[in-house]
Amino acid sequence: MIATLAGHDLLSDWAYSLPAAILVLSLVFYPLSMLATEVAMRRIDGRLEEAALIIAPPEFVLRRVTLPLAAPAILAAALIVFVLSVSEFGVPALLRVRVYTTEVFTAFAALYDFSRAMLLALPLLVLSFVVAGVAVALVGDRLVSTRRGSATRPVLLEHWRRSAEAAAIAVAAMALAVPVVVLIREALGAASVRAVLEGSGRAIANSLGLATIGATAVVSVAAWLGYARARTRRRIGQLADVLFVVAFAVPSTIVGVGLIGLWNRPGLVGVVYGTDLMFILGYLARFLPVAALTIAAATRYVPVSQEEAAAVSGAGWLRTMMRIVLPQVRLGLLTAWVIAFVLAFGELGVSILVAPPGEATLPIRIYTIIANTPPSHVAALSLLQTSVILAPLVILAGALAVRESR
Repeated sequence: MIATLAGHDLLSDWAYSLPAAILVLSLVFYPLSMLATEVAMRRIDGRLEEAALIIAPPEFVLRRVTLPLAAPAILAAALIVFVLSVSEFGVPALLRVRVYTTEVFTAFAALYDFSRAMLLALPLLVLSFVVAGVAVALVGDRLVSTRRGSATRPVLLEHWRRSAEAAAIAVAAMALAVPVVVLIREALGAASVRAVLEGSGRAIANSLGLATIGATAVVSVAAWLGYARARTRRRIGQLADVLFVVAFAVPSTIVGVGLIGLWNRPGLVGVVYGTDLMFILGYLARFLPVAALTIAAATRYVPVSQEEAAAVSGAGWLRTMMRIVLPQVRLGLLTAWVIAFVLAFGELGVSILVAPPGEATLPIRIYTIIANTPPSHVAALSLLQTSVILAPLVILAGALAVRESR
């Protein structure tokens, strides 16, 4: 019995530690590096690997041909994951790990020292800009390009297909299946799950409504920014990519402090402060860049010749957008909306700073009750949040599957 309690205490201590935060962040950001690697591999001309396999073993071809061709995209993804990890607030805050972003939050939320919070934010802003610039330089124009370089598929990794699939399943189980099973087990210990959900009903409704409105606002603006990015000149486009990546990588606490400094003023400007519009502004500031890049990638599929033909026929730019461009990128718009909704529904760093008095979203509710509420209650709310996030992802996956089958 004593040994069991000691083991439980040891596990609890480890859960609230820097290694645990690193593990969680690794699982959270793993899809970014995985998708970047997949895209890089798909762009490799399989004929290069086939030619090399005639005279060399697979291990040599992987080391001297495949990895060097995919290395720029993989390194760029690693840099972006690095800056996103440095900028993360939610995971370290929940695991009680002191990092730079939590210091910015403490300087403002606890000490009410706006100047100190801004000074602490400067190194992170510089880091975000430098890393984003290097990442975009490595990837180049391919950040918004989805065209394949060759119709020939890469063939080298067919040798390791089974082991790769097993590794992917293991990561998925560790990142999603195991936590969900643990949450379900904890939630079953609640006396009344319905009472728990009803007690947080206002926060749940706020999250659903604000995330829906926020995602719609993000996509409404991102559609025009994405189109402009896809149609602009290469050098200007790469500069825009840097700005987009920097804006997305800026820590949420810095965005929250900046919004407060901008809108917490006397006069007409201050009318917005203290209302739910601050949530929407936070979502726009944080998630507009990734939505714009998503829509820009989809817009690349629309031939410029179609717009030119419409212009020759006398159609104005707005009519061309509404009747030709947007209908062809509707799946890209749906993807951007789902991404914005998922990110907004789980947003914590900005929301906890700009939330009006008495208002809360579901992430804020979970964050504030986690220390003084039975684990079963927290697990039930976390399961609800997971279910809401998975629902639009399943719909998007179905839409993509239907498109692939055509």
